[in-house]
Amino acid sequence: MNLSDMKSGGKKLNVIVKRGKSMIPPKVEKPYEDEEKSIEEKIGRKSESKFVTSFLSRAGDSTLNSDYFAYIELENYGCWVMADGYDEDKGSEEASRIVVEEVIENFLKNPKYTKRYLKKIIKKANEKLNHERLKSREYRGMNSSIAVLLTDYTSVIFGTVGNCRVNIIKDEIIREKSRDNSISYLMYETGQLSYRELRFHNQRNKLTQTLGDEEGIKVGVSSKIDLLDGDKVLMMTHGAWEKLDESDIEVELSRSERVGQWISGLEKRIKNGSAKIENYTLVGVFIDKIALVPKKKMNFNWVKLLGIVAIVLFLGLGLYKGYSLKKERENIYEKAFLYENEGMRQIQEEEIDKAIESFSLSKGKYKELEVNPSSNIFYRTIFSPKITNINLGKQITLVDKKIEQIEILQELMNDFQIGDKNYKNNEFIEAENNFEEARTKLPQLKDLKYPKIKELSNKLDELILACQGLEIGKTLKLDGDLLANNRDTEEALRNYSEAKIIFLKYDKIDLVAETTDKINALSKERERKYNLGTMYEKRGIELESKDISGAIVYYEMAKGIFGELKDEIRRQELSDKVVKLDELRKLLRKESIGYINTAKAYSDTGDYEKSLSVLKKSQDISVQLRDNQLMVNGLEKEGDIFFDNKKYVLAEKKYKEAYGVVVNTNNDVQQKEIKEKTKLLNTIVSSKKLEKKGDKLFEDKKYKEARVEFKLAMEKVKKIEKNRYLTKEKYDDLLKEIEKKEKKAWVESNWIPFF
Repeated sequence: MNLSDMKSGGKKLNVIVKRGKSMIPPKVEKPYEDEEKSIEEKIGRKSESKFVTSFLSRAGDSTLNSDYFAYIELENYGCWVMADGYDEDKGSEEASRIVVEEVIENFLKNPKYTKRYLKKIIKKANEKLNHERLKSREYRGMNSSIAVLLTDYTSVIFGTVGNCRVNIIKDEIIREKSRDNSISYLMYETGQLSYRELRFHNQRNKLTQTLGDEEGIKVGVSSKIDLLDGDKVLMMTHGAWEKLDESDIEVELSRSERVGQWISGLEKRIKNGSAKIENYTLVGVFIDKIALVPKKKMNFNWVKLLGIVAIVLFLGLGLYKGYSLKKERENIYEKAFLYENEGMRQIQEEEIDKAIESFSLSKGKYKELEVNPSSNIFYRTIFSPKITNINLGKQITLVDKKIEQIEILQELMNDFQIGDKNYKNNEFIEAENNFEEARTKLPQLKDLKYPKIKELSNKLDELILACQGLEIGKTLKLDGDLLANNRDTEEALRNYSEAKIIFLKYDKIDLVAETTDKINALSKERERKYNLGTMYEKRGIELESKDISGAIVYYEMAKGIFGELKDEIRRQELSDKVVKLDELRKLLRKESIGYINTAKAYSDTGDYEKSLSVLKKSQDISVQLRDNQLMVNGLEKEGDIFFDNKKYVLAEKKYKEAYGVVVNTNNDVQQKEIKEKTKLLNTIVSSKKLEKKGDKLFEDKKYKEARVEFKLAMEKVKKIEKNRYLTKEKYDDLLKEIEKKEKKAWVESNWIPFF
């Protein structure tokens, strides 16, 4: 339900409220089933109380908001209604609006405060929704969860259907909770789930009943819960409670001074989650002050009093009266002792709440025995106010001390329970703080005669030590996770193993299982890495004789893996192999360069055969080293030799081979050089082809055609006249040879025979 919907819904609700109020006859309201109104009720309990409400409703990540909320506070009763609509096709927004407005409307018509009445108005909302479902085919599938809270400003009752929730909070701790009508809640009740796991279980929204069920509903209604100043109420739809743990609610409450601040804080926690956010509605009520509990009018029976006085006066049995009073006080004393004994028994049986109640009743009985100085002289004569009240005061002080100690024990047990909850949730620092807080209360219980003080003290000591140890284990596990992410497998395994020992020691099976899984996964990863490193090493061995550079690469890869695995022996062996192969590679490179220089020397002397033979050895080394640069140098040099030897076609071929390799290096200068040489040889080869064609035409005595080819060949040669890789001597030789042939063809083509 978006803001505009809330505003329009609020206007409509005001109309309903006004219409409902007009239907209430003046001065006829009976809050407690035909009981006569007290003076306070005539004025209205609402004016004596202070209930502060804050709420919000959001669509979350959805486009529509199917939640709806409204509340109304009358003079003697208040009603808060929340609904969460569901549908198979559409109509969820309508469903929640219909049931909320129906409850408010019925409440305004006839406001009451009984469990039977609460069930009745929820069932009427169900009837209304079923009636609306039948009106339209497209709305046949709409249903709704609902939660209704009623109050008379001194106590509350609530009723629910579906999975809207109501929490009653006392002393900043959730004391009362509504029950869900869901498959997961049934699993919780049968012990298959913890209460915390309900938030995440996939059956949490599979409801066993909702408003709109045609076969009828069974409303879950709480018992009456008496309120105290400072109590709180929290109502939530499923989109809110599935994102909030009880500790979230209580912690956020401890930080909030106002109800609006509390609700805003809870919304921030909902939004901080990473998962998808459904529609959610939060309603908080701060009960800053409750109304005075109406006192029943005392109907003093004057006739009976006069009868007693008459009898006393008539019989004159003063002594009997004294005896009766004494007997009555002895009975009260006996009840006080019985309550004390019952309280001690309840302490032994750990029924702490009942023990406090028993001692409070005992104190009340002692209070009854106090003698008022303004009592009649007959009563004061029998029971001296001074002596009697002093003795009673001492007894009441002892009872107060017992109550105080029991309350401390109750606080201690509460700290213990919260600590146990945090311990089970693996929040060990918080759990340790809870247990330490509980332990500080132990010295205050030395006079309580609680039978399990020593056992509880030992248990707290054990749990505190366990929390300290388990926090170390948890830290080791988290450090292991970081090491695993950083690929430090061995250190991660060491951390996990140490953490597992700690978890086993303190019987944290969930953490043992989790850590074991991590150890197994890392062990498999380590085995995989060992196999991969071994494979790289074998590949390096295979390549040593034919590809030294490739062998070095594989050895380096294997060395890196064994380094990760902390296998220093194998890493060092591979490091030694790399050093030796690198030295061999340097020697072979030196040898290859020597062959190239020797080949150049033979080439310079004109011994091309020996030059090519020596160059072949250099190329064999470059192949063995997989050294592109050496290979390029050899091919280029071979091309140069063919060029010098006027084997232009072979020279062009070698330059092309060299260029095909040099493009895979970063030697831009050499790439440019070989490219220009290739282009030069391409021109010379083209020129030679034209020259050869001219030679053939000349042989066939086609002198003019031959002359044309020779001229074309000369034009090509002239284009490379100033090429830096063509000496002037070579250029002149090329050009002169073609010019000579061209002149010869000219002569033959212009020759005139003489007869």
